[in-house]
Amino acid sequence: MRAAVESETVVVTWSPPAKVARADLAYDPAIVAYRIYRVDDAGGRVLLGEVGGEATRFSDPSPPDGARRYAVTAVQRSGHESGLSESARAP
Repeated sequence: MRAAVESETVVVTWSPPAKVARADLAYDPAIVAYRIYRVDDAGGRVLLGEVGGEATRFSDPSPPDGARRYAVTAVQRSGHESGLSESARAP
């Protein structure tokens, strides 16, 4: 995961997780969306938006001043949301 500043906008990019192919799962592991959060050192998070499962990029057009950290979750077709990814800090 990466977060970079581009013309006063923070652009967050990530790589999708490896596909899971297991017939014994009780849910469909296909990712249908990603949710992007701004996170803080105390464990708090603010949902910034959601993009489709094919996306690997999100722009935060109004980031706050100072250091910013971002993390992503994956949402499966079943509605299950993964835990937060490792965070990336934008200067």
